[in-house]
Parts: sequence; C-alpha cells; structure tokens
Amino acid sequence: KREFIHLSQSGSQATSAEFFPAFFVLGRYAQQRPDDASALHLYGLVAERIGHCELAIELVARAIALLEAAYEDTEDVAIEHQFAVANATMARLQLSCQNYDEALEYYESVIGLLPEDGTGQTQVLRAQCQFGSGLAHFKAGRLEETIESFEAALSSTESDLRPRGHVVVLLAQSLWAVGTEESKEN
Repeated sequence: KREFIHLSQSGSQATSAEFFPAFFVLGRYAQQRPDDASALHLYGLVAERIGHCELAIELVARAIALLEAAYEDTEDVAIEHQFAVANATMARLQLSCQNYDEALEYYESVIGLLPEDGTGQTQVLRAQCQFGSGLAHFKAGRLEETIESFEAALSSTESDLRPRGHVVVLLAQSLWAVGTEESKEN
C-alpha cells in the first residue's frame, strides 16, 4: 500500500512500468487470499494504473461483493466506509472505460451511503462522487444534469480550494456548452 501511495503522489512522475512489480506481487497474493477485499481493491487500483481497465473492474467488483457480505454480517461502520470507497473506485473505473450509465449508478450509490453533513474524508468522497457524476453526465451529453452535479460538488467543496477550482472550470465549460445566453452569462 505504501509503495502505491508513493508512486501515485502528485509530485511523482511514475510510469505504468513502475507499477508492474506491485501488480505481480498483488496478483500472487490475491491468488493465495481471494477473500481479502483490501488486497483486491489495491490490486484493482494497480491494474488501472498499468492500463488494464477491465481487470481493474473485475477485481474491484470482487472486493465490493466481499465488503457487502462482510457488512451484512457485522454492520461495522469501517466496513461500510470501505464499501463506499470501493464503489467510488468502481464508478471512476466505469467512467474511464466510457460506461457512463454504470458510472452514474455507482456514484449515486455512494452518495446515498454518505451522510449529507459528513466531514473530512466523507465530505471529500461526496464531492468526488458529485464531480464524477458531473463528468459522466457531460460525457453522456446530459448538460442539465451535468450542471446540477457540478453545482452540488461546488457546494460540497466550499472549504477546499483545489478541487473547488476544478469544479468551477468544468461547471463554466458546461454552462457554455448549454449555449443559451443566460447560461453563458452565468
């Protein structure tokens, strides 16, 4: 996990080739421990980084199924959070594979799991999902839903300027794409 975080940091210019050792190690580990949801999720993230989108979707889907079963047995809040994060990962993977409707289903699922008055990581995850929903709607050509999603993300990122800047830019592009004088003025 530490190596993945190190390679994924924004300042690091890691190539996909640098993820191959982790990919092979996690592949072996997942064969030995096929019920380790965290390992499957991490393996999926690494698979995504080296360009294996479909494999990443398969691995994260297995992690989601395991987490869902574990939550049903325990109703543990930590497992519920892992489940929400895994679903957010799946939504992002579906978006990157151009499966926009599937991405939206996962984003909506995660948003439904998170409390509206959440703080910290929960609020960041909510904003990421709203932002991702906006992107999926935009790619699917649904401009009004795009604007709604970006406006929701904008209100969720009031205190965090970096993601807020991304949301503002995409919201402006979406309003311009609508093409009406009112939307262009906004």
